[in-house]
Amino acid sequence: MKKILATSWHPGGANAISPVIKSLREKDDVEVVAIGYQYSEKVFERDGVEYRKISDYGLKDVALDSMFELLEMESPDLIVTGTSVQVGIIET
Repeated sequence: MKKILATSWHPGGANAISPVIKSLREKDDVEVVAIGYQYSEKVFERDGVEYRKISDYGLKDVALDSMFELLEMESPDLIVTGTSVQVGIIET
């Protein structure tokens, strides 16, 4: 069975990957581990996406060293991330 790790920090990214996580979890040949952090947690909760927190891994932050530790613990075959950019309205 393949393991997919799906994560996002910002709500826009979580909005983008929530349906992907749900769809992948319907398949029998993959395990999906979703990880929320700060802003994305509310989106996953709203969408009914079961997720883990950084603190569930004994980590306190999302620094590069912490993420290497997390990846070593989970050892996923594939990583799916969501990202977004806040853009202000430009008036011309």
